[in-house]
Amino acid sequence: MKKNILLLFICFINFVSFAQNKPKWFLDPPSPGNPTYKYFVGEGTGQSEETAKDNAIKDAYGDATYMYGNIISIKPDKSNSSQYIVQTSGYNIPIKIACKQYEDISKDKIRCYILIQVPLTTLNKDWYFDECEVCNKIDHSEDWRAFGLSVFPGLGQIIVKKNKPVGYAFMIGDLALIGGGVYCLLESNNQYDISQNPNYTSNYRQDAYDNYKMLDTSSKILFGAAAAVYVINLYTAYKMPKKTNGFALTPKLIPENNDLAFGIGISYNF
Repeated sequence: MKKNILLLFICFINFVSFAQNKPKWFLDPPSPGNPTYKYFVGEGTGQSEETAKDNAIKDAYGDATYMYGNIISIKPDKSNSSQYIVQTSGYNIPIKIACKQYEDISKDKIRCYILIQVPLTTLNKDWYFDECEVCNKIDHSEDWRAFGLSVFPGLGQIIVKKNKPVGYAFMIGDLALIGGGVYCLLESNNQYDISQNPNYTSNYRQDAYDNYKMLDTSSKILFGAAAAVYVINLYTAYKMPKKTNGFALTPKLIPENNDLAFGIGISYNF
């Protein structure tokens, strides 16, 4: 039974850890506010937010190629900072970015999710874009993911919020408090048994009873502190912002005397 519970817990941790944090508007796009345009979603990756965004626009527009043909180029609309001009073989199509969201997928790669508005016709000016209200809604899915992982102290801060010092502090601190509480509890029971054993002298039994009271109180304090740290761990996992800076060690191939040498590169992301 214990093995089954442990297996279920491990499966839960893995499921929450590796689930992609796709925004709700990406999974369930909103309905257009008027019949002159359609919504399309896409995702793209790149080494910068700009590259990831451009690739996401291309992916989103891919579903609209049946209307205007394949993309030749994408350029910002100088008259509107939230709009772009998509050039195809026969059209210059204005599109509007309604929503976008970025996430770090590695030290040197970013993923962008995007929601764009594409007009149903460019033959005249009877189309117009609306403001998309769903983008202004705060998405707490990543916070809840961190909260779920922090059932084991510190995992949410380490895996989701990318704050290893805080995560390891909660992990080590809570385990240390629980370990100390268990030791005091076991030792207090041992001292109590000695205090009740008539084979020992009365003074020795009295000392054992005093030790029992001290250790019993200590175990309660330690377990109480562990419970408090655990609750704070869950709270901070949900509330703390995601950390994006930190050192990274990456393997590098270094040219040396017409040969390649293997080394370690150190980088710091601000």
